[in-house]
Amino acid sequence: MILRLKPININELRMLNNGKIWNIKGYLNSIKSLTPLIGFVKVIHEGSSLYVEGKVETIINLRCDNCLNLF
Repeated sequence: MILRLKPININELRMLNNGKIWNIKGYLNSIKSLTPLIGFVKVIHEGSSLYVEGKVETIINLRCDNCLNLF
């Protein structure tokens, strides 16, 4: 599954005092993860700029290039 955020018109975002929050839960095709990605992206319109904050967590296995063990 590819995660897709729904777009928001900049004028709609300007009218939201607390900004817009997109909750994220799902998997990415490009990264094999043991658990789904879980998190959020928050955007607030601040006059002539946008404040963007986000946090996403998951668990993945990586392989060491030296010994080839998973960690």
